[in-house]
Amino acid sequence: MKKLDNYLAIHWRIENSNIKLLSKCSTSLVSWIKNFTLEHKIDNIYFATDYPLHGNYDKAQSASFYNIREEHHQAIRTLNSTIKLNTWISLNALDDLKNDYDEKIKWELEGSGVQGILDKLVLINADWFVSGPRGCARIQSRFTRRIKNAREKLINSGNTKIKNISTVWSLI
Repeated sequence: MKKLDNYLAIHWRIENSNIKLLSKCSTSLVSWIKNFTLEHKIDNIYFATDYPLHGNYDKAQSASFYNIREEHHQAIRTLNSTIKLNTWISLNALDDLKNDYDEKIKWELEGSGVQGILDKLVLINADWFVSGPRGCARIQSRFTRRIKNAREKLINSGNTKIKNISTVWSLI
């Protein structure tokens, strides 16, 4: 797996976002990333989302995200066209586990479980962690809350790599 050093991790739970705000959400995130990475001299950005990153772009990473619309696609296109993002795919994180001959393994790796675990571990161990604001993201996510709790425990145990528990990007 490719190694990330000095990285910002973003969790965008896009499922419950306000469709009318998605364009503003993505342009605000791009602006926020550019400013934040410049200010903090960040080299890498890891992006975790429930939006489908691989294969069938109508099948989300989350089992509860059923209604993927053009606005979701456009928001992610805006992000991808302006910022270089690392994901579980670009890190080749699951390549060693792939087995084209075993349908059960293939099915597991195409689901949200293994990818979600990997995302959670990368988000927990990031130098910086950010998630979406109200209207742009699901802000009461159990997944995000667990990441924040784990990051807080790491900071409290003396981990100096982790610079924040969590930040929410600003809507502009």
